[in-house]
Amino acid sequence: MADLPPELLESLKVLEPGQAARIRDALVPVAGELGPRELAVLDRLARGLASGAPAAELNAFVRLLPVTVSRAVSPALEPVKA
Repeated sequence: MADLPPELLESLKVLEPGQAARIRDALVPVAGELGPRELAVLDRLARGLASGAPAAELNAFVRLLPVTVSRAVSPALEPVKA
């Protein structure tokens, strides 16, 4: 299992600890697939979550991710997106 990039861990600091932990745990299995583009999208997603962005905007960020990454992170977002 790969470690998560430090820039992703920094991005998640804007979230509540429980929410950040759920997303972090969901992303560990796909950490090897996280390149600069995915990290930028996940940063925008974290900032959107922190600022209370509408569900449609959050879903748009998730759709920008590769399928394996979006499938991994989506369940961690369900309480927010519902």
